[in-house]
Parts: sequence; structure tokens; C-alpha cells
Amino acid sequence: MKRRNPALIELILVILFFSLSSVVLVELFVKAKTVSDTSQAQTRGVVVAQDLVEQWKGEPSWPEAVFTREEHWIEEIYSEEVRVFRTGSGEALDGNFGEDGAYRLEAVYWTSEEPAGKMHHLRVTITRQRDDEVITELVAAKYQ
Repeated sequence: MKRRNPALIELILVILFFSLSSVVLVELFVKAKTVSDTSQAQTRGVVVAQDLVEQWKGEPSWPEAVFTREEHWIEEIYSEEVRVFRTGSGEALDGNFGEDGAYRLEAVYWTSEEPAGKMHHLRVTITRQRDDEVITELVAAKYQ
């Protein structure tokens, strides 16, 4: 019976196949991690935005009650009807606000006169700093 030794070319092909397979798998894992991180940021962003809107609904004509300097919000007044509050948040988006961070939070407050009375509006936008991608935007309005 003739015994056959594996040829060098067969070993090279097997190694090449496993190398290519491992490269594809690593790329898939990196992409999955990126998608997972984006999904987590969107979920946390929605929770933070909803929390801010719910706090604001308690007293819609007085946004300073929610967006305070103690919480590191900076206010910019564009007109009597439009006010903008800005802050930053770290990678965790856990409600610990500050000027620097991985995310930029912006709350725009404005009022409008409607036939039924004065309407107070609030738009909360959370943007990722590194690529300026809007993670979450939530708009709310309330008569008072």
C-alpha cells in the first residue's frame, strides 16, 4: 500500500483558507460591536431625552427648573420666545452632564401664541461629538 504525504501546496491552501476565514470573522465582530454601541447610545439617548421632557412638563413656562447651571447647562437666549440650553455628557449618557463629553445635548425652548392659548415647545437633541450624528431628537409641546 502506497502512503501519501501531504503536499506543501495543500498545507498552504488550508492555512490560506483559515486565514481568510478569520479575517472575515474579525470584520464581522467589529461591525457587530459598532452596531451594538450605536444601538445602546440610541436607547440611552431616548431615556435621557424622555426624562428631560417629563421634568419640563411639570412647569413648561419655566425651563430653568430643569436646565440649571448646577447641572452644567449653559443658556443662550436668541429672543424672548426662543431659548437654547446646551451641555455635554460622557460616553455612558447616564445623566451626569458637563461641558465636555462624547455627546452634546441641546434643548431648544420656544413659545407660540395659538388660538387656544400659549403653547410651550421643547426640542431635545442628543448628538454624538465625534461624527456629529444625531442620536436622538424628541419634540414636545404643552399648553399652559
